[in-house]
Amino acid sequence: MLNSRRKAEPNRSSLRTSRDRIYPICIRWHKCRLCTYLKWGFPYYVVIISSLLLGGCGYHLPVPGYPGLPNVKVVSRDRVAQLPFKEIRARWMVWFAVPNPLFRETDQKALPLLRSANIELVQVSAILFGEEMIDAWIKEACRRDTATLSTYEEVRKEYQEKHHPDKWLRIRLDLQSEFAEPSTDPELWTIYLEDEQGVMYEPVFIKKGNPVVEHREIPPIYPYREEPIIITRIIRIVDLYFPRVTFFGRSLLEDTGSLKLVFSRNREIVGEGKWVFQ
Repeated sequence: MLNSRRKAEPNRSSLRTSRDRIYPICIRWHKCRLCTYLKWGFPYYVVIISSLLLGGCGYHLPVPGYPGLPNVKVVSRDRVAQLPFKEIRARWMVWFAVPNPLFRETDQKALPLLRSANIELVQVSAILFGEEMIDAWIKEACRRDTATLSTYEEVRKEYQEKHHPDKWLRIRLDLQSEFAEPSTDPELWTIYLEDEQGVMYEPVFIKKGNPVVEHREIPPIYPYREEPIIITRIIRIVDLYFPRVTFFGRSLLEDTGSLKLVFSRNREIVGEGKWVFQ
């Protein structure tokens, strides 16, 4: 019985020999398993190493956005006392990304291998200006204004004359693109608010700021790349103004359970962010 069991076992030496015939030692490097990984994985290693170098140069590749997945913030209408400005701003900010409608597949071939994944997207951050956010915004402006030393009442009066918070509900957009300046034009999309009952509200008017272009230069990596890479980021600030009181007599902020900011193009929703009120 012992001999029959031994005969039934596979010949491990023959398996080892056949495997060695396929992947011999590095005398035949083009068939060696390790050398094959190094050969075909070389472009990926360059990207990984370059990304680490970019982080050391002060440029961090941002996390790609996910079109179609909403960013939801649950906020309280009551003021939270003694919170820093950045925390209040974060409470009232939603972030999402939409596909860049000006980006085409043919642009892929013209772009370098090392590039941000966000070049195909337009990143959107939206701040809803309720009373808490307005108050924090004014206090932060007073803190930063060390030249004229304006008082809280003076800055608040300027804010009211510019944005009319008693009449309009303001949403500030920061549109960011790494592709081209026209990608940050809000007219590329249909933008509107939607409440919990599915009622949609279009902005009464839109104020577009001028795009700000930032450039970052990534130094060469010898011997793989002799020329520096110039990474461009375009930022445009856009203010959306909605009626504070709806046609039905409801306050858009105080009397609704939620508000959803929707970006659509060609009648298709491409991105959205949502505030749920408690």
